[in-house]
Amino acid sequence: MRVSLFIARRYLFSLRSLGISTVVSLIAVLGVTVTTAALFCTLSVFNGFGDLVKSLYTAFDSEIKITPKTGKYVSAADPTLQKMKSAEGVAVASESIEDAALILFTGRPAVITLKGVDGNFDRCTGIRNILYGENGRYLLRAGDVDYGIPGIGLAGMMGTVDYGTLEICVPRRGEQVNLTNPAESFNVGTLASPGVCFDVNQKKYDDSYLLTSLCAGTARAARQHNPVGTEIGRRGRRCRREEKIERNRRRQV
Repeated sequence: MRVSLFIARRYLFSLRSLGISTVVSLIAVLGVTVTTAALFCTLSVFNGFGDLVKSLYTAFDSEIKITPKTGKYVSAADPTLQKMKSAEGVAVASESIEDAALILFTGRPAVITLKGVDGNFDRCTGIRNILYGENGRYLLRAGDVDYGIPGIGLAGMMGTVDYGTLEICVPRRGEQVNLTNPAESFNVGTLASPGVCFDVNQKKYDDSYLLTSLCAGTARAARQHNPVGTEIGRRGRRCRREEKIERNRRRQV
């Protein structure tokens, strides 16, 4: 037994009757213990909230997102962007584009945010972990058919997750609206339902975002000369996410 521990034990738990100094010491020890426990619990709660917020944001947005300093788009062929994609520590890069669009569902128009992404989007984010739907799956394009995954709020507005087909209109860039025939000022396409929706638990995404393929006709119409934003996933983060997905798959099997 260490000398310091031996002295403290003899001082606090003496066989003599409890004196005022012993009582004061016990109260001080109790106060320090309670304060330390409260601080430990508080830090643990804040640490848990931090992990929760990070998981919510990285489920739909990647850890690093590259956007232009001026303007709305950045060219995918930009030399600086290509260097960043090949930089050490970058596991995967995904090109994406966002623009306003108009959907027509059972005669009810609604303005949404259309986000077109490429095939690496699910590797940059945790989108597969926040999908909900009994018979659906993550699917943005199959053959010549384009699919659209709505946020859970947008799906609630339409009244169903499996909406069948959805007509979507994207304004043509660089053209003024033709007041005599407004339909000529829009590119019109259709998206099929993959039977799922995503739930980010953020009103910004859940109520207005519709996820589709970057190759979809409506997404192509929203861009000019292939200008897109780029989302990057770091190598370490990707490995941890893939390990978590693999563990979940093994549990299901």
